[in-house]
Amino acid sequence: MSIVWLAGIPHFVWQVVASSLAWLGLYKLLRSAGGRKKWDGTKEGLCVYWGPEWSCRIVTLIHGLMVIVLASSITPFSDFIPGSPNSREQEMLFAFSLGYFAFDTAWCFSFGWPSFVMFSHHLLSIVALLLPLLLGRSGAETVAALLGTEITNPLLQFRWFLRQAGCYEGTRLGKANDLIFTYLFCIIRLVVGGVLLIRTASSPHPPVVIKVVGSFVYVVSGVFALQIVRFAVRKYLLYEQCPE
Repeated sequence: MSIVWLAGIPHFVWQVVASSLAWLGLYKLLRSAGGRKKWDGTKEGLCVYWGPEWSCRIVTLIHGLMVIVLASSITPFSDFIPGSPNSREQEMLFAFSLGYFAFDTAWCFSFGWPSFVMFSHHLLSIVALLLPLLLGRSGAETVAALLGTEITNPLLQFRWFLRQAGCYEGTRLGKANDLIFTYLFCIIRLVVGGVLLIRTASSPHPPVVIKVVGSFVYVVSGVFALQIVRFAVRKYLLYEQCPE
C-alpha cells in the first residue's frame, strides 16, 4: 500500500526534496569548513570564519549564479509565448529553485521571524515556481521572471561580503556596487518586469492564477525597489551633500 502511495507522488516532488537536501548539504559543508578559525581583523588576515549567515549567503550566491546561467540558456527570447506548455528543462529548473527557496525559508525561520515583505517574497516565489509544475504550462514567463529576479542577486550578496570585509563604507567599489545594483534592480524588476506582466496579463493562454500571482510578485518588487531607491538617495545624494 505504501509503495502504491509513493508511486502516486509527482516526480517533481522528489526533485524538490533532492534539491533541498543538496542545498542543505552545501550549507552544512560550508559551516564545517569555515566554523573554526576567525579573522584577526587586519587587512593581511584572511577571513576564514564563516558564520551561519556567511554560509547561507554563499549558498544564495551560488544559487543565483546558477539560475542566471540556466535560465538564460532556456528562456525563449525569440519565441516567447505566455501560457505555453512547459519544457522538461524548465520544470527541472523550477524544482531546482524550489528546493533552494524551501531551504532558505527554513533557514530564515530558524534564526527568527523574517519581515513581512521578505516573507511575502519567499512565499510568492515558492507559489510562482510551484504553479507551472502543477499546471504543466506557463513555463516561459516563469523562467523569464525567475531570471529577472535573480540577475541582481549576486550584487546584493557582494555588498554584504564587502561590508563584512570592511571594504564597503567610503570605498569606490562599494559605491559602484550599490549604484549598479539600484539601476539594474529598477530597470529589470520594474521596466522589464512590467513589460513581462503586461504581455502575460494580456495573453489569453496563461491561467488566471498565473496572472494574479505575477501581479503580486510585481507589487512586492515595487516595494523592494522603493526601499532600495530611498536608501540610495539618502546615502549618495542627501548624505554626501550634508555629511554632518
